[in-house]
Amino acid sequence: MIKELSEIVGVSGFEKNVIDYIYQGIDNRNLDKMYVDDVGNLICYKKGKTSAKSIMISAHVDEVGIQIMKKIEEDKYSFKVIGNIKCWNLLQQKMRSDNKTGIIFSNEEANIKPYNYSNLFINMISNGNTVNIGDVFSFDNICEESDKYICGKAIDNRICCYILMNFINNMPCLNNDIYCVFTVQEEMGMRGIRVAKTNIMPDIYINLDVSPEAEMNNMKIKEGVGIVSSNSMGISSIDLFELMINVAEKNNIMYQIEVSDCGTNELIISNEKDKGTKTIAISLPCKYIHTANTLVYKNDIEECKKLLEIYIKNI
Repeated sequence: MIKELSEIVGVSGFEKNVIDYIYQGIDNRNLDKMYVDDVGNLICYKKGKTSAKSIMISAHVDEVGIQIMKKIEEDKYSFKVIGNIKCWNLLQQKMRSDNKTGIIFSNEEANIKPYNYSNLFINMISNGNTVNIGDVFSFDNICEESDKYICGKAIDNRICCYILMNFINNMPCLNNDIYCVFTVQEEMGMRGIRVAKTNIMPDIYINLDVSPEAEMNNMKIKEGVGIVSSNSMGISSIDLFELMINVAEKNNIMYQIEVSDCGTNELIISNEKDKGTKTIAISLPCKYIHTANTLVYKNDIEECKKLLEIYIKNI
């Protein structure tokens, strides 16, 4: 499932194939309702025994990529980046649409000018497939698994989609109403989560996403699941944070507290009629985010699955 999720092309704003795959992979017999909303989010709802509170858990399905802007000459096109990709992580990478492939290259001679988006182009190498303005491409890479690691494109955030799918398919009936939401367009403005939060208006919101090893982030792979205290724009609700720490320690879950200043996620989004939703984020540490070869550690995934399952029962 992780391999198939990773390899689907689902650039931000163009996620339908990913949503369709997830829809087919969920056992809806365990749910009271499952539907796709008008913006493209997949929402899975299970009514609680008492409906004391409504809890929403989300994982975004979209990935970074590029979109064709202009034809320069035969088989050569300029493009824009969708999401945050460093230009040096694009250079000489193979890119794929559903039935078209190309290679990113630069016109500049080595060491004369620093690479930037304005001098990067895509050389189409597909046989007979017409390239259109507006076509979107993701990294073209297979997902590989060893006994310890998983590596591939779009691991941000398909790995957390896998975790949320696993949670849904094994979810018991709890006291609280549970909304599990696979959101769209996180990499470009977080539109999906805004719509979902505004319509559902949950009492408690839990975000699932990856978080990179980086100079301005204390996360490390192999050191367990991340419990987010804060990122560059958001702060978890202190009571939910303290409960999650307590749950992790009581159940021998390997965890690390995340404090980062290198990015953010759907934790920061309030619904447009904000009535005071409490929020917290769970992070899966990774290396080489927003590249063709994002790397995660398998035991960290297992700790993340365990934390989510037990934490929900303790709210």
